[in-house]
Amino acid sequence: MPPTPPQRRPVVPIIAAALALLYVAGRLLPSLGHDGHLAVRWQGAIALYFVAAAMCLVRARRVPKDRLAWALIGVGIACYALGSIANVISSRPSTDPPALAFAGWFGFFIAFYPALVALLRARLRPFSLPFFLDGVLGGIALATVAAALVGDGLHHIATGETIAGLALPVADLVLLSITLWACAMTGWRGPAWRTLALGMAIMAFGDIVQDVEIARGSYEELSWLTATFPLAMLAIGAAAWQRPPRAQRMRVDTVAVLALPLGCLVATVLALALTGPGDTIVVVLGLTGMAVATIRGLLTFGELGKLHEARRFASGFEEAGIGMAFVSVPDLRWRRMNATLVGILGGSAEDYVDHPISEIVHPDEANTSRANLERLRAGDVPPPYVRRIVRKDGIVADLEMSSVLVDDDDGTPIIFSQIKDITVPRRTARHSAALAELTRVALEQRETGDLIDAVCALLRGGVPAADVQLRPASLPLDDAGGPGRAISAPLRPHHGLPALLVATRTPEQPAFIEAHEAFMEAAANVLGTALDRAAIEEELRTQALEDPLTGLANRSYLAAHVEQAIGSAERSEDHISLLLLDLDRFKNVNDTLGHGAGDELLCAVADRLRSTIRRGDLAARLGGDEFVVVCAGAGGAPHEVAALSRRLLDAVAAPYVVDGRELHISASAGLVFADGGDVTAESLLRDADVAMYRAKEHGGARYEVFDAGLRARVVHRLTVESELRRALERHELSLRVQPVVDLHRDHVAGFEALVRWEHPERGTVAPAEFIGVAEETGLIVPIGRWVLAEALRWLGELQAAAQRPLRMSVNLSGRQIAPGLADEVRAALEHAGVDPRALTLEVTETLLVEGPGAVEVLDGIRRLGVAIAIDDFGTGWSSLGALQRHPVDVLKLDRSLVAPAGADESAAALARAVVEMAQALGLDVVAEGIEDDAQWAAMRALGCPHGQGFHFSPPVDLPAALELLAPRARAAGARAS
Repeated sequence: MPPTPPQRRPVVPIIAAALALLYVAGRLLPSLGHDGHLAVRWQGAIALYFVAAAMCLVRARRVPKDRLAWALIGVGIACYALGSIANVISSRPSTDPPALAFAGWFGFFIAFYPALVALLRARLRPFSLPFFLDGVLGGIALATVAAALVGDGLHHIATGETIAGLALPVADLVLLSITLWACAMTGWRGPAWRTLALGMAIMAFGDIVQDVEIARGSYEELSWLTATFPLAMLAIGAAAWQRPPRAQRMRVDTVAVLALPLGCLVATVLALALTGPGDTIVVVLGLTGMAVATIRGLLTFGELGKLHEARRFASGFEEAGIGMAFVSVPDLRWRRMNATLVGILGGSAEDYVDHPISEIVHPDEANTSRANLERLRAGDVPPPYVRRIVRKDGIVADLEMSSVLVDDDDGTPIIFSQIKDITVPRRTARHSAALAELTRVALEQRETGDLIDAVCALLRGGVPAADVQLRPASLPLDDAGGPGRAISAPLRPHHGLPALLVATRTPEQPAFIEAHEAFMEAAANVLGTALDRAAIEEELRTQALEDPLTGLANRSYLAAHVEQAIGSAERSEDHISLLLLDLDRFKNVNDTLGHGAGDELLCAVADRLRSTIRRGDLAARLGGDEFVVVCAGAGGAPHEVAALSRRLLDAVAAPYVVDGRELHISASAGLVFADGGDVTAESLLRDADVAMYRAKEHGGARYEVFDAGLRARVVHRLTVESELRRALERHELSLRVQPVVDLHRDHVAGFEALVRWEHPERGTVAPAEFIGVAEETGLIVPIGRWVLAEALRWLGELQAAAQRPLRMSVNLSGRQIAPGLADEVRAALEHAGVDPRALTLEVTETLLVEGPGAVEVLDGIRRLGVAIAIDDFGTGWSSLGALQRHPVDVLKLDRSLVAPAGADESAAALARAVVEMAQALGLDVVAEGIEDDAQWAAMRALGCPHGQGFHFSPPVDLPAALELLAPRARAAGARAS
């Protein structure tokens, strides 16, 4: 802000006016009968009165804000001077002034009171109703006392008595009290208020002593008392030229807010008590004052609430665990701060209060405080921001600040800030980030020189250092500028050369702290480890490119080779193809002959691949029994790679001799061509893997080419898997049952439980679309567990409705057959309260043949009393001996045997043989897929006891199943009768 120009003091006009008044008084007073000494005394006093009045009036012209107040005070002093002139001119003795003198003197008091109110009004915000009532009450009290005393004095003057002089000391004391109260309201700020109070105190002292001497009869007109009144007026005039207090909010945290109303109320009551009831003016004024005091008393509760609120804020401000401060606007100086903030900054509060905040702000952020102030002034409250400061001890600290613009006590804007010291967490975060980056660089850099340069550069971000370098341990540290200016951390010996990692301080950082030393030690460990690792990697780099078992390229070398081939192909428009081979049923070799034989077989396969591929092709082993052949350049053309793929599969399929035994093994392969776009080694391997699994699904010993259709099927499979997982969570799966009918008695003997998926968007999803996905992903296990529990619950309701035994068949997946399955089945039976003999679990033929572990699990289930059925019998690998050895109770004839039996005699003979064979082994038989009466009659004629199919009923829900039981139960009862 530009400096305020100096104000011109009207000293010459004031002195000239004073001399003129002295001259006039000197000419007049002797002619009025006063002696010379008294005339000189009076003319000096009156001249000083007018000087004081002139000082106030001139000040009123120069200060528009206080014009009314100082003009009133100047007029009041002039009235006081005129009263004194009236007293001099009268022929009465000084102890008995005339009424006109009293009128002039009281004119001063009448003008002084509203002037005080105007001064306060300009400086207290807001000018509240209680304060306004205080002013009204003060005026009424002053008027009451004046009416009581002055009125009585005028009466006694008319009768020759002189007791009216008591009015002046009382008026002095009232105004003195009001002035002191005004000082308290403004917090005793500014010399103007204190000078006003001094002037009123001098005047009250002079009037009181004068009345005492008059009462004793010892008053002398030439005594020193006559000098007190002009001195008082000069003090009031001088107050006009002193700095007034700045505007502020009215203080409510002091009992001074109640001093004026209480004092005025006491003065009013005393005036009423000392005045008879016949004085109507005094009584009316007194009652009015008491009414105003009553209203003011009701508002006192609000003042007390503000008092408690202010005290609570002050207590919270000082005792808060977070730093708090007030900063002035616009000079940005500390105005107040709590002990927590002082502890954060260091030193004492006196080191900061009334000092600019720029003294502690870091030089790099010198302009940010002013920018934040502009945002606050624009009404934008900035989010918490971080500010770097320099503490008293020279340490750079990070503070998180939240600032808002509020009103100060005087109504001026002031910034209130909450401040947290986040130096330690930010430093820790910086050190952690720097160490993480150091570790990354240490892992990526291969050259020792580049590694050291990168580490030293990164260290400067975590330590306030001007330089970081690697030095021999023999070099002294004081070459950086003396002790205490550098820190060091030893590295582990690298190639026998011990070294130090040294950081030299910056000019702004007088010393390193303990955290910086710990960070340097951690960085030294990272660098030392990285240097050792670089040396070791250099020695092992050549060994890291081969598969240790087969000697082929390993996965890492394969990925690098493919990425390089992709880059070369993009530049030369050559072809790239990748063939992924997986040996079929290799697990059987490991399980039967051992892992040694498996490793020998893998080495033999690797030799055949190596001898079959062309020059420029790459053979690699991914791991396990997976191999990859990469064809790049001109040799990667589709027709050439297709021929090579066939040769490789034929080579792998040739017999092997392992551990003295001849082995035959095949391979399934997936072939993928890089078709441009964003292809990577990982994406090519992924697509080839998908094609390879497709080849296995088609029987193996072949290769499949990955194309858009296959990608679409894979995407569809992934979509089904994702939606199936959500279906389990959302309970979208439901149960259906298809009845198993006694073909000879024509009634329902049981049901087969079937799972259905009610998709919220696609409707019913066919089991063939999701059961295979559930098998591959393992979701079939929780699905099967839920189907078993739900089927047993339905069975209980169906048996209760039929009032006879029924059976329930539930399909088992190979994924479900595990050692703990028997316990799960027992728990489900117990929970549903169903007899184990009413449950049949269906498995496939291949599960019994290819899963030797499944036989033990099924034996455990049969011991519970649960029957085991072979589903889709006639399409697998079972033999009569296998049926006799395996835990089987029921055969379910596949629909491929049942469908032609009604029209083809040879098919009927085959079905009859199966039925008779099963009956000879003591097995029950269920014919699946009976679609019409001819098939039903044929199966019944062949002696098949049970059947199921759409001829009897499609899969239905529980209410429909209960309906199926009712008519057949009635029909069965009728035949029995």
